[in-house]
Amino acid sequence: MAAYFELVDAPEGGYRVRLLNSAGQVVAVSVCFPTKEAATASIFQTREVAADAPMLDLSAPIDGKHDRHCAEHHVKRTA
Repeated sequence: MAAYFELVDAPEGGYRVRLLNSAGQVVAVSVCFPTKEAATASIFQTREVAADAPMLDLSAPIDGKHDRHCAEHHVKRTA
């Protein structure tokens, strides 16, 4: 099976969306949505925009450097 989304009850009330990879490991968890409709809408929105979305590295550098192992995936923030 390919990656998939799960719609789950949030412990604090409302709903969350989880993205799982083909091995069933959680890759991402959404914010809390007040309704199933809002959570479902976020899945469709994610599908539309995520494939072409760049990664913006907003993390603090360690000793002035980013992790060398991930450097090829970093997109510098220009703002």
